[in-house]
Amino acid sequence: MVRRNLFTEAERRYGKASWLFGAAFIPEGAAPLALADPLRVILASMAGGTVTGALVMQLGSTIS
Repeated sequence: MVRRNLFTEAERRYGKASWLFGAAFIPEGAAPLALADPLRVILASMAGGTVTGALVMQLGSTIS
């Protein structure tokens, strides 16, 4: 949906279906994009996990 010209037509079609996977917290929706460019996807995932972990610790979120 953002910067459409960076993706092929097939990736854009699969991206539309991946919204449902993401909304259900199912990571398999990103697999085709990760296989196409693993270095960028791994780095972006690591950065996202770092930010999420920092926010959880800073805000004191708990499960219970």
